[in-house]
Amino acid sequence: MKVYCYLLVLIIQTVISYSTEYEFTPININFNGVVAKKDTIIAYGDFGSLLVSFDAAMTWKHASAFERGKIQKLFWTDDKIIAINDAGEVSISYDKAVNWHIIHRFADSVRAAIKTPDGYLIRTDKSIFTTDENFSILNKYPLISLVLDQSLPFQYENSIAYFKGNIIVETNKGNIVRFDNKLNVKDTISTKELGLCSYCYGHFQLQTDGSYLYFKGDTNIYRTMDFQNIEKVIQYSPYLRKFKVIDNKLYLLESFYPFKCILYIVENGTAKLITEFESVELSNKVVVIDFFVVKDRLYLTGDTKVLAYKDFNQDTSQLVSNFRGTYLYGAPEMINDSTMLFNSGSLFGLFVKHFFYTNDNGTTFKPFIKKNNINDLSTFLFFNFKYYDYDSKRSEEHTSELQSPNTI
Repeated sequence: MKVYCYLLVLIIQTVISYSTEYEFTPININFNGVVAKKDTIIAYGDFGSLLVSFDAAMTWKHASAFERGKIQKLFWTDDKIIAINDAGEVSISYDKAVNWHIIHRFADSVRAAIKTPDGYLIRTDKSIFTTDENFSILNKYPLISLVLDQSLPFQYENSIAYFKGNIIVETNKGNIVRFDNKLNVKDTISTKELGLCSYCYGHFQLQTDGSYLYFKGDTNIYRTMDFQNIEKVIQYSPYLRKFKVIDNKLYLLESFYPFKCILYIVENGTAKLITEFESVELSNKVVVIDFFVVKDRLYLTGDTKVLAYKDFNQDTSQLVSNFRGTYLYGAPEMINDSTMLFNSGSLFGLFVKHFFYTNDNGTTFKPFIKKNNINDLSTFLFFNFKYYDYDSKRSEEHTSELQSPNTI
């Protein structure tokens, strides 16, 4: 009997001594938002992941605030950053988003979160509630948030606001409800009764500059100071992707396919063009999710790890990353320790030939071939490509075989 006991202990010790903990870094991230302060930029999204730059978008690092879920909101002060994901988890970082640890878990999925003077306002699937600075619930109001079509350009992230000591919530029917700090209903703006919409549903783009609350109708952006008097700010174009108040200035972002964006600032009821972004490096249609303006620079984020920027005083648009149209199940060709080359293979049953490369261990990706030259590859089924290793002064050749449409 003792022999068996000794043998069992030996096996357990062997398994423990050889066990290894692995950390997996997501390659493809759908960005949900972007924030910036001076030269530090943070883009956040799926899988609890963030990309952080400390040098004005020159280099980027991957960080994980959570092990799961989509990051819904970041709250950034001088000494800390707090993140909340859609799984109801709250995480905190004291070193500009590099290292994180979870400090709280809510019992429901979080759809939106904002800062209030007393703490936070949280919107979940079944309710809205206020918390103190430590995320203990203070007041609660039952409110069902319906599941939104994922094809919509917005979800619930901007469906709540804090305005002149009141809590503002937009409902699925397009009503804008004003609560006091105890979450008692004070009054409601009915966009349908006021004739501000034909197909009345939640647009969920509440913004405030401290003096006005801005909200969206069918074709116009409106504002109010007191919930009694409502005025039209501007009529927007069908290409309006999002409007946003940054540093008490109202910006409009138009988005065109495949990837062109125009930024306006609204002054005295007129939209003034600030800058245009257009990239020829993108190989497929891109959906812009969020934007931010800091130090006369426009930052853009979107699905499939799209990250870009444009300086107001420069003609050139800068694409930091794009993984749109790649074949996610394909293995990369390893060029060296930090550089990988992906070919896109097939997408939704269609054969496409796009190459993507990364030179920072998968933190960012770029198309290898500009979209203007993609059609030149349409007749090829096999590719021979060469790369040159400048360190060892030698050329290497690699052959990559792609399937034909008939064999997919």
